[in-house]
Amino acid sequence: GGDAAEIVGQHMQPRSVDHAFINFPEPPSGWQGIEDASNSLHLLTPAFFRALHRVLRPSGYLTIFSDNGRYCRSLAATLGAMRVSEESGAPPLLSSEVVAGASSFEQIGSVRLYHGVPGPECGHRRYE
Repeated sequence: GGDAAEIVGQHMQPRSVDHAFINFPEPPSGWQGIEDASNSLHLLTPAFFRALHRVLRPSGYLTIFSDNGRYCRSLAATLGAMRVSEESGAPPLLSSEVVAGASSFEQIGSVRLYHGVPGPECGHRRYE
């Protein structure tokens, strides 16, 4: 297997990715009630999101698919809190695309969390 944090952080060129997909990520172990388990291998950390931002093109996208609403809200809050720099008032590191016709979403900081299955309006093909 591969380590996405190492691949993204050390082996990908800046601004080389149009769209990154993270499909059904595993929450940290504490999310399953195993509070004393190690989370050292958890991928979706601020450091990983910064590395991913570095490889995304300026008009690039990040899509995270999950069926765990609580975890998605936590990820959205993490992403929404991230800034371009540590300076006070710095703009958000990432911003959400506004999808016309999306019927259900939550706004969590600067991140829009959409509900349901993404379709062509989001740039995704839907296979039935």
